Amino acid sequence: MEIHLNLFEKYACENVESFRKLTDKYGSFSNMSREYGIELFGERFVASEILFIIAGFRDETIQRKLLEKQSNPTGAKRIFRHGEYLEIHWRKDWESFHV
Repeated sequence: MEIHLNLFEKYACENVESFRKLTDKYGSFSNMSREYGIELFGERFVASEILFIIAGFRDETIQRKLLEKQSNPTGAKRIFRHGEYLEIHWRKDWESFHV
């Protein structure tokens, strides 16, 4: 499989389903959903959002803390994507992903 970065496609909006909340019809496809975990490098991630957040930090201590808190992806996101963790430790090469 080949990954193409910065590739955008346009779709007719009548052919698109959205999933903004986990409780929506297709909410299980959300990055916050725990229905489909990911296993990567010998680690199990309960939601893809946790993997994304962990990848944004180079500090292994913070990464380990996130792994410990991953049972609650929303809580982990709140703690680590805001405030001093984000300002001090977030990878500068990921600035465009700043939330």
